[in-house]
Amino acid sequence: NLTTGGRISWILHRDYPQKGYYMLLDELGMERYACHERIKEPTWTLVPDSLTDIIGYSCHLATTTYRGRTWFAWFTEDIPISYGPWKLTGLPGLILRAYDTEHHYQFETTGLKQYDASSKIPIDYKGTEYEEIDKATLNKQYVRFYADPVGFVSNNPNVKVIVKDEHGNPTKINGIPYNPIER
Repeated sequence: NLTTGGRISWILHRDYPQKGYYMLLDELGMERYACHERIKEPTWTLVPDSLTDIIGYSCHLATTTYRGRTWFAWFTEDIPISYGPWKLTGLPGLILRAYDTEHHYQFETTGLKQYDASSKIPIDYKGTEYEEIDKATLNKQYVRFYADPVGFVSNNPNVKVIVKDEHGNPTKINGIPYNPIER
């Protein structure tokens, strides 16, 4: 995500608001959106004789074409959890590294921490202040935002945006290249 310097801006909840659904929370400008959709897991092909070490875990490689991109995922059967970053799930172990063929999107595990179940700290859902939106409408909002981020923010009547160059003269910001994770 170019607007956040390579960091993602969204939060993805699995099995929320009900089992079998994702809930995506994202912020564009001053707008907050919540979009839910049915979970559709990728179909993976295991790559024979592939082996690498990631943060001390022995990992195997799998590939898939999913949501318009071809993905490579390194997973470890030492942690038999069928999850990974974003919507990349369904392998016989935790995905510790994943990237698309163009390396536009890359996820890398840099460490793991054991959750202390005795702490009894609940995981709170923070999406109650987000506007419910369907996926097609959210995609249109992404296109609008990336084409003209200042205009997108300026549509809010409580916001006035003036962009100036290094000499203090008003200037226009061009759009940001839009390269969605789902094509």
